[in-house]
Amino acid sequence: MMTTPDQLHVARSQFIDAFASVETAICNLIRVNGSGAKPELLALKLKALKEIEPSSQYSKAKRAEVLKVLEDFESYLAIRADIVHGTLQVLEIDGSPAATFINAKTAREIAPAIRIIDPKLFGTMTTALTKIARQLSKSPEINPASSPLPPSPAAAGGP
Repeated sequence: MMTTPDQLHVARSQFIDAFASVETAICNLIRVNGSGAKPELLALKLKALKEIEPSSQYSKAKRAEVLKVLEDFESYLAIRADIVHGTLQVLEIDGSPAATFINAKTAREIAPAIRIIDPKLFGTMTTALTKIARQLSKSPEINPASSPLPPSPAAAGGP
């Protein structure tokens, strides 16, 4: 099946949405476990999340898991920058359309870098980012071992 330029635009939109899901999960982790600071830039959010120390709510194991997942996520930062700061242009390569982007930041260089993304790669990256968002969101925010047990019915003057 041939990919159309409109399908490339949809694929880009899905990638950006998946990336935003990861950013939302990062913000939630900072909100629940962090110092209360609300950084605006993604780089500062990542820094804030990495600096959160283990606590009764945020175990060493959870922190290690988050840091590992963030390593995977960071490999998408430059790609995302090119996609959101560049205009999608369609280029036909070997008879198939591909999305190309030149980041506005580098567009005026003598030989700007061009990022080429075929539809299959968009799908692969979107799936990976969705998985990263789930991994960052899946673990309980409160460590059950540090939470008090609920009171027994008899403690409230029950039967």
